[in-house]
Amino acid sequence: YRVVSLLGRGSFGIVVRAAVIDDSAAPNTEVAIKILRKGASFLAQGKREWQVLQYIRKHQSPTDESQNFVVNALDCFFQNDHFCIVFELLSDTLYE
Repeated sequence: YRVVSLLGRGSFGIVVRAAVIDDSAAPNTEVAIKILRKGASFLAQGKREWQVLQYIRKHQSPTDESQNFVVNALDCFFQNDHFCIVFELLSDTLYE
């Protein structure tokens, strides 16, 4: 991933807009990456968030878009001891 811009800051960390750098991805694909602060409590919370999002994704109806109200988490990884969660990039933030 290549960071394009900062999307926001919060108590758990920051969210950045990033370009996907992968030959298998569609060209010009962008994602949002939540970069959690370092620390055991932030790591535990991030892992729990990832587990919950994967559970929801597995159990939601793929054919009923009207019931899909949860942003899709696509991937997770560690970078310099930060737990990062990759999300689909949406047009609005939860705040907006």
